[in-house]
Amino acid sequence: MSLRPIDRLDEFRKYKELTPGRFERLGGLSNGYFRNNRKGGGKIGDRIADRIVLHFPELSRDWLLTGKGKMIREGNGYSGGTGTSEAENLYLTLQDTLLLELRERIADLKAALEDKEKIIRLLENRPPSGRKGKSR
Repeated sequence: MSLRPIDRLDEFRKYKELTPGRFERLGGLSNGYFRNNRKGGGKIGDRIADRIVLHFPELSRDWLLTGKGKMIREGNGYSGGTGTSEAENLYLTLQDTLLLELRERIADLKAALEDKEKIIRLLENRPPSGRKGKSR
């Protein structure tokens, strides 16, 4: 039985020695992509494949989608393995930290927006005040 595209992607993830969550972040995939896609048909669309290959240029798009050829593209100067230098690790750590901080900031902003929307609804549903000279 041949592997599904999601299984080939998981094979590449293991080759890169990345956790599913880290691979999803680095590859521009949604959180839980592996888990959700395994439950589904295991297919990977062209747009997702393009996004993954953009982030991991050593990965053969043809292999990912069809299983034909080799997993790692030849002639791209890629040395194989994780090949992650100290500078790349630092960059990835900083990127992960920044993403976490941005997600926290987004959550804070969403909470503030919800509070403002509640206040607006309360003000819209409030009976008009009895002040003279003011009309709504």
